[in-house]
Order: sequence, then structure tokens, then C-alpha cells
Amino acid sequence: MEVTRDRVLEAQFHVVPARVDAAYGMLSERERHLLFNLTESHYRGDGAIVDAGSFFGSSTVALAEGLRANPRFRTIMKKAVAKPIVSYDIGFLPAPLSGSVTKETGGTVYTWGESFVPILERNIVGHEDIVELKIGDFLNEKWPARPIEICFIDLAKTNDLNVHTFRQLFPAFIPGQTLLVQQDFFFDRLPWIKVLMGYLSDHFEWLGQVGPSALYRYTTPINPEKYSIDPFTELPIEERVVLHKQGDNELLPVRRRFALAMSLCYLYETVGPEEALRAAREVKSDFTDYVATDHSAARRLQRAIEQFDRLAKRGRLKGAPTSAAISVSG
Repeated sequence: MEVTRDRVLEAQFHVVPARVDAAYGMLSERERHLLFNLTESHYRGDGAIVDAGSFFGSSTVALAEGLRANPRFRTIMKKAVAKPIVSYDIGFLPAPLSGSVTKETGGTVYTWGESFVPILERNIVGHEDIVELKIGDFLNEKWPARPIEICFIDLAKTNDLNVHTFRQLFPAFIPGQTLLVQQDFFFDRLPWIKVLMGYLSDHFEWLGQVGPSALYRYTTPINPEKYSIDPFTELPIEERVVLHKQGDNELLPVRRRFALAMSLCYLYETVGPEEALRAAREVKSDFTDYVATDHSAARRLQRAIEQFDRLAKRGRLKGAPTSAAISVSG
């Protein structure tokens, strides 16, 4: 399986049913094509397909359409002991603390705080025979004794959820076979995802990047004792920084390297705003040319600098001790 960079993946995953691109949802076209390709060309039926964070269902539709296009589909279904695709979501976006938000989201109009399950169910009509929907807080879910062959994770928005996916789903991965997609890996926050995958680097092969998603193959069993550790909260900051930086690669598009550098700033924030501010200023220096041409990146960086600066000043006014200096570039 040769999967390395956006341009390779774009050329490889361009022929899909129209429904894959038309489905409501926030996933990029290339990510949808990736998921379609994984279930169409690489799924054998040796384990479940986990869709952890379906939102409106664009990932679910892509996985389901790919499965139906799989040449082994009938054989897979004959030996299946349960619906192949298990799709998780909490079913709503949190409402704001005051007022209400109704806007076009993922291609359809949605009011935050209301259930979007009806939208999800309409989106996947026709695939109910191969998709099991599980609506609710994923922190309450327990994965059964069933292997997982393909795993798409788009719900690790907190470290608690990140750790729960790790401890519940990863033990069911098949060495040498399971394919894992971490959808938020190249997002400019959520540093716990990068730290976790760095912590597990001996057990995964990085296959490439598609949009904000990172694709891995599970290679060797994870040592049982590793599951007892939450690397994001229990390891020293110096070690967490090293693990986070393992996700960077000079072959990545500058947009993705910028996102990783920004995420690292939020990792430093766990030590203190002074360290985060120092890291953000270094990002501004390292990515001067990119920020000058990408207004969205410039806004995100400036907001982060202002946030860290405000928190640092507040700490100084309260007389709080500044954090010990840590090498940002090392």
C-alpha cells in the first residue's frame, strides 16, 4: 500500500460514487475518498470497521459505499457475525452558553444544541443493513471482544476521549493489518493525539497524510503495561515534546507543518502560558513567509499569541511564579 502525500492520494482515490462527495458532513473530499478506498480495496472482513465520530455521517457514507464496492462484499457479509461498520457519535453539538447558533454546518442548516441524529439517519439511508449506529457519550462505551480491521477516529476532542479510544479500541487491532486514521492529527490544537501516536510509534507505521488526517498501519502488539499510562498527563513535559515532534516530517506540506507547530504551543500551555507564548513567537518567526500569504493561519496564530500573552500577564499580576524555562526548539 503506497500512501505518502496528498498528491499521491489525490491521484489514487479520485473515482468514487457521487453519494460519497454529496453526503452532508465536514470531511474534505480527499478524506472521503481515502475512507472509500480503505473499505473498497483493503478490507477483508477479518474485523470490524469503526467510525468513531460520524457527525452528520460523511465518514459513514464513505466507508459504507466503499464496502459495498468491495469485490469481496458478498463473501464478507456471509461470514459477518455483526454489522461490519460500527459508527459512534454523541449526536449533538453543544449549545452556546448564551443565545443560539443556527447556521449552515457541513452542508445543511443545523441549530447547535439540538440533536443532529435525524440528519445522520437521513444521510446513511440504504446502509442500515451494514451500519450499527451508537449514539451517546463515547466515554460510556465498552468495545466487545471483536477484532478491528479499520478504525477512523474523529472524536478525540478531549484527552479523556483520546485515552478512552486508546484503551478501548486499540487492544482489538490486528497486528500487520489494522489501518488507523487519526482525523485530527494535523489540526492546530489537540496535542494529546500527537503525543499518543508518538508514544505508540514502535507499534505503528505512518503511511501518510490526507488533509488533516494521518494514516497508520498497526504493526506490532502494544505492550499491556502501556495501556496503564496516559502519556499526555503522566509523562514529563520534555518527553511529551519529543513524542509530539515525532509527527513532523519535512516532506509534509507547509500548512500541515504549521498546524503541528501550533499544536505544540498548546502542549507547552500545560506547563504555563509563558512557555506557550515563547513557542508561539517562535512559530511566527519560523513560518513568516507562510503566515504572510495565508490569512487564516495568520489569524489563528495571532489569536493564540494574544491568548497566551493575556494569560501570562494575568499570572504575573497575581504574583504567580513563571514556569521553568524549557527549550522550545530542542
